[in-house]
Amino acid sequence: MNPTPTAVELAAWLGCLAFVVMLFNGLAKAWDTLRGKRQEISPQPLRVTLEQEFVRKDDCLSRHGESLRNIEEIKLDLKTMREARMEESRQSAMSRKAVYERIERVQVDLSRKIEEMPGQIVTQLLNSKQLWKG
Repeated sequence: MNPTPTAVELAAWLGCLAFVVMLFNGLAKAWDTLRGKRQEISPQPLRVTLEQEFVRKDDCLSRHGESLRNIEEIKLDLKTMREARMEESRQSAMSRKAVYERIERVQVDLSRKIEEMPGQIVTQLLNSKQLWKG
């Protein structure tokens, strides 16, 4: 039966493994240096290059004109959407008004029927009393 390693033993083995990996990495770098192989940082941060291609003034003006046209199209679309939203709002207000009017009519009708109920109940009670006497 194999004994279970303790936490201290596991930490020692992990430390040894880390040491071996760092040693291998250092030896690999030394080997590359001895062979003359250099590692380049890409892209080179210190290399300065001149830009040969400049933007002409007419290109700037044409792009500015395109941008202005795009802005005007967006404004027109926005105006159209606002008008559509306002029309939908008006239509929904009218439909809400119709619903509220219908609710009011039903309310008036129910109120009238409820007010008539006590009289009808008394009449029916009197009729039923006469039936039992008769």
